[in-house]
Amino acid sequence: MVGIVLASHGEFATGIKQSGSMVFGDQENVCAVTLMPSEGPDDFRQKLADAVASFDKEAQEEVLFLVDLWGGTPFNQCSAFSEGHDKWAIVTGLNLPMLIEAYTGRFSLGTAHEIATKVFVEGRRGVRVKPEELQPKPKGASAAAASGAASAIPEDRALRLPDEAGARAHRLPFAPRSGGHQLGSYRWLQPHHRGLRRSGS
Repeated sequence: MVGIVLASHGEFATGIKQSGSMVFGDQENVCAVTLMPSEGPDDFRQKLADAVASFDKEAQEEVLFLVDLWGGTPFNQCSAFSEGHDKWAIVTGLNLPMLIEAYTGRFSLGTAHEIATKVFVEGRRGVRVKPEELQPKPKGASAAAASGAASAIPEDRALRLPDEAGARAHRLPFAPRSGGHQLGSYRWLQPHHRGLRRSGS
């Protein structure tokens, strides 16, 4: 199983971990690591080390870092901490759809790299605008990518999102309904595999 570290400025990582548990149930090998106002980079780095050390041995081999902001201290420390670990991956722009997709991916995907690719798409797709006419339309390659992502899960095979009580009782993975346009700017990094490096449009 892939271990997941949620990393953020302040208590955001703790809060979104709680939100994920309300939707998907409590998860093993998941830690929230927070950078508090009184702490520095070294303090945060030690928290990262402690979080990964708390995972099962198998989960320590495949670690996915979901981070709030590209270029901030949590991201910089996760990136430095990942040096030498070719199987680890980092995704920034953490939101709840991204986290739920990461939980789902642990049932169906085998590696942190595979889950990183999936949550990158789902994290962007989770950013929506209402009224919908305010949402910018994707162009060119982005439109093609949006269309491909939207058609990836057939409607008749997508699981409906259970209510919170049902999710906690059954801990079922679900595929959010496809459709809509992509919006937002998220980037993810796996520093040792340049072929996997992507940036949002």
